Amino acid sequence: MADPLTLLREFTKNKRPVIFENEQFRFDGITFPRDVITGFHSHKGERQPYTLDAVWFMLKNADLKYTDYLTECRKYNFPRISLIDKRDLISYLTGETDSCTSIKAVSLPVALASREKSELKEVEVEKPDIEVERATKKQKVIDDKSLIEEKKKLAEKLNQPKVKPTNSDSNSSNVNLGSGLDAEKVTQLRKMRLLHKRSQVKDDEDIPSIETSEIKFIEADAAITKEIIAREKLLRTRNSILQSNKKHFTSIIDTVTRTMRTDALKSSEQKSEVKPAYDRYGDVHETQFWKSKLKGGNDTIEELGIDTRGGFADMGKLDVTNISQPKQKSKQEIPKSSQKVEQKKKVDKDALPIIIVPAALTALLNMYNIREFLQDGVFVSAVEKKNSGSKRENSTIIERKKGGQVLKYQVIDNTQKLSKSDWDNVVAAFVLGATWQFKGWAWENPADLFSHMVGFYIHHEDEKIPPLITNWSVKELKLSKLKAKSHMAQTASVDFWKFVDSHIRFHKAERFLQAYHG
Repeated sequence: MADPLTLLREFTKNKRPVIFENEQFRFDGITFPRDVITGFHSHKGERQPYTLDAVWFMLKNADLKYTDYLTECRKYNFPRISLIDKRDLISYLTGETDSCTSIKAVSLPVALASREKSELKEVEVEKPDIEVERATKKQKVIDDKSLIEEKKKLAEKLNQPKVKPTNSDSNSSNVNLGSGLDAEKVTQLRKMRLLHKRSQVKDDEDIPSIETSEIKFIEADAAITKEIIAREKLLRTRNSILQSNKKHFTSIIDTVTRTMRTDALKSSEQKSEVKPAYDRYGDVHETQFWKSKLKGGNDTIEELGIDTRGGFADMGKLDVTNISQPKQKSKQEIPKSSQKVEQKKKVDKDALPIIIVPAALTALLNMYNIREFLQDGVFVSAVEKKNSGSKRENSTIIERKKGGQVLKYQVIDNTQKLSKSDWDNVVAAFVLGATWQFKGWAWENPADLFSHMVGFYIHHEDEKIPPLITNWSVKELKLSKLKAKSHMAQTASVDFWKFVDSHIRFHKAERFLQAYHG
């Protein structure tokens, strides 16, 4: 009979399709059930053979990362293949190698392969191996009454009170086990309990398999459980829960931000307050002071002509008419430069924070897709936006809700028309990782540039970061090419606004008073 592993290798080398439908694999006119055993054995544990569906699914997803491959196996309910077996299996099936040490001859108990429009025929097997015997045992019908009796006996044994064995009967504890179970079955149950404990902290690939076919009802329950799990429909996954499209935590972020801003303002006000000079005699009554310092009391005070109210008795003889009074400056004497500063502050209150994006179409963010990213937390490729008919704007206004207000930001990609005052309004810039991008900017040196604004470098998580980025004071924002990780765009958008709000609050709050002091 044809070997399914050999057929799969021939079809893969010749680029012929293998059809999977109705829980069967069809190689032109030959069909196999999905759980048929192949000759490829695992390197781990008892070197168990892999089934055809596990081999076929690994070949189909050979280009994926191993973690993504495990996710696909759980999603579509396919057995998985160990990482140490992946390279040898793919090399053999694609024809890179002609042989493999993990491949062994397998004899099947039943003619699982069949021609279309023909009945299944049994194949005689002279010397079945261990895997064949296990498969035959699983196909036998177990009597329900015997299962019920076995379960009752086990329940009675487990419900018995625990008695601590003494030294005399510790050696014979395995002999007097009662009439319910024999010593071998109890030992097997203990092994299974230990296996269950280990499975809570270790991966199931690292746990050696234990034969459970001797306990009939456990084997029957496992088969029923497998059928139930196969019919289950997975409604939620880890990725769907993490995306949380209908949940936003901006209110919590705004609350924390307002608290931090209030604390910062209080600390600045406390520093600005000037404490009055210490008066060592502030709490002393004036009359008592002079009486304690002069022995004669009031008589001595009158003889010396001391005015206890703050002056001498002959103070009236002084000519104080020529004492000059400080002149008060009129409004006309205020320097013109200070008037210009006041006018400039009034103009800056209405200015909008400016965000600079690259003008290149190859950049991940530009004028085509910046609005969706900053307002909605969604990343759409700029090429897709252009092909769909979207027009590129030289400047756009982004609106954002924050603390019950609608804040506006201006986004541009051309810095040639910015004046000196406009450069003071720039709060963020997306960089490409090259210094030629800063040519013609108000600050061409990256060290000076990122001290006046926040720099951002956005990239996919599997891409290498340019060497210059690691030396610059910029923030990294990560995206993913996988649809299952599209929530990373929302996280990157939240991080962007967090850094921008912090920069404006501590460096440019006076320029945008209405938005960041409300």
